[in-house]
Amino acid sequence: AAGVMVLFGLALMSPGLGAVFTRLTNGLASRADAQLDEVDRGRLSGQFIGGLLLGMVWSPCIGPTLGGAIALASGGGSLLWAGAIMTGFALGVSTIICVLAYGARNLLQRRVQWMRALSHRARPILGVVFVLVGGAILFGVHHRIEVWAVQNLPYWLQDLSVRF
Repeated sequence: AAGVMVLFGLALMSPGLGAVFTRLTNGLASRADAQLDEVDRGRLSGQFIGGLLLGMVWSPCIGPTLGGAIALASGGGSLLWAGAIMTGFALGVSTIICVLAYGARNLLQRRVQWMRALSHRARPILGVVFVLVGGAILFGVHHRIEVWAVQNLPYWLQDLSVRF
């Protein structure tokens, strides 16, 4: 899982690797985008199919980030921890979708160039974070951090971290 996280990080950091990932997933996204307009959104089944197709359309953009979240979640030993990671990821994604749906659309359309520039600058930073976290997991750094935390942090803080 940590190795996959490093690979996704490298794909975000390197325009060449990112282009390869985009080419591999772009066909699926294009087909889903074409089918999205044909879905009857007035029914619950149509909303479900629309969500599935939208997920495929977004796969080139969200794929590395989702892959990193899945890799991080699958690396843990606890189903509760994996569920918490994926829930956090889902809440983050859905928050952005809700903000866009409820009013930010006009603002974003006026600032689309700025948002694209920000996106291009943020991708390598996110890639570096993925590589660092994946590398730390591969080399067991997280275990050393855990030992340090247990030895140095107050008990109430340690208890808070494992209470839930």
